[in-house]
Amino acid sequence: YYLMPLIFLCMPLMMVSMMPNIELDLGNAMVPVCGAALLLRELVQGNMDTAFRYAVPVIGVTLFCCYLSIRWATAQFNDESVLFRESEKWNFQLWIKHIYRYRKSLPTAAAAVGFGVLLLSIRFAVMFSAGLPEQWSSFASKQSITMILSIGLPPILFALWLSRDWRQTLKLNLPGKNSLALLVLAALIPLLLQPLMVYVQTFIQWLYPVNAVSGAGLEQITVMFEQASWWSALFVMAVLPAVCEELAFRGFMLSGLQTESKPWSSIFITAAFFGLAHGMLQQSLNAFLVGILIGYLVVRTNSLWVGVVYHFVHNGFTVLLTYIGTPKGDGDTSLTDSPIGFLFESTDESGDMYKPVVSVIAILIAIICIGLFHKLSVVNDEPEQLVLDSSHN
Repeated sequence: YYLMPLIFLCMPLMMVSMMPNIELDLGNAMVPVCGAALLLRELVQGNMDTAFRYAVPVIGVTLFCCYLSIRWATAQFNDESVLFRESEKWNFQLWIKHIYRYRKSLPTAAAAVGFGVLLLSIRFAVMFSAGLPEQWSSFASKQSITMILSIGLPPILFALWLSRDWRQTLKLNLPGKNSLALLVLAALIPLLLQPLMVYVQTFIQWLYPVNAVSGAGLEQITVMFEQASWWSALFVMAVLPAVCEELAFRGFMLSGLQTESKPWSSIFITAAFFGLAHGMLQQSLNAFLVGILIGYLVVRTNSLWVGVVYHFVHNGFTVLLTYIGTPKGDGDTSLTDSPIGFLFESTDESGDMYKPVVSVIAILIAIICIGLFHKLSVVNDEPEQLVLDSSHN
């Protein structure tokens, strides 16, 4: 019952190693199960040089997965609801009525994970069901409708169905005291971390190069992007994702996971689903890292608006950089000749990049801002104890 989902997760990763075009490299060595299967294939084929070259990352990732598996198994054996689970016949209609009638203030962790799986299924079905439009107007309308119906609307409906307090489930409250300062810091931190994220994205694309099909799709989106006005691009690429994706992942899903999991476990699981929702591997890895930081800020304040502000600034600044840059004549833009060109330098391999000095200073200030955010925010580390204390007083 509990291992079957893991089998369904591991089987595709094992089957990847049987594909003829998949080779053992540093990127594939970092993929759980797949890296180990590829390493075994190289050993069977006698390619000892390749096997020994990537043995360390494969073994490291495998040991880390083993550690997580042992922690998960320990948690299952310490849970009485797992050890003494009733084996009565399951009825879908009765189950639907039961979860609505006996719903709690916040959704359960199982509801959160189920919601995440359903959201990814809907997201992938929509992504692969229709082709990419050729005009920006068609792309903008399709993207807006898809974002609202498949990402923004489901968490609201699920919060009304599976929880008694939908506002608290979606974390639709201000950060509390120091709200203005926390919201300002939430907008400042992504700006300061922008150089780091650019370098991380460059490293990810070096580790996992974009294939020809995905590259052609990105080029088509870039061409359409040039047809758009800055305000429409900002709305489609920044405003809608900031609101809809935060409602889904840092709203409903994070609230459900927090009821039964530790804060950091909830943050990492939510970030993993957030990354998978982006579809493309390179974007998924980058979104996973961003999701961890946004999840941390939301957990510290118990406010969705902190995540919305961070998400909007992170996406919006990337959009604005496209319009700030000056055309180079080959379809690309140059930031070195723009009003903020003093922050950038031109490189042959990666194009315009933030200067190392600028990056170091921005990252150091960002760390200070994160520490200040941590100090100003109030987190509910022991909710049960706080409730008991308030009732006693």
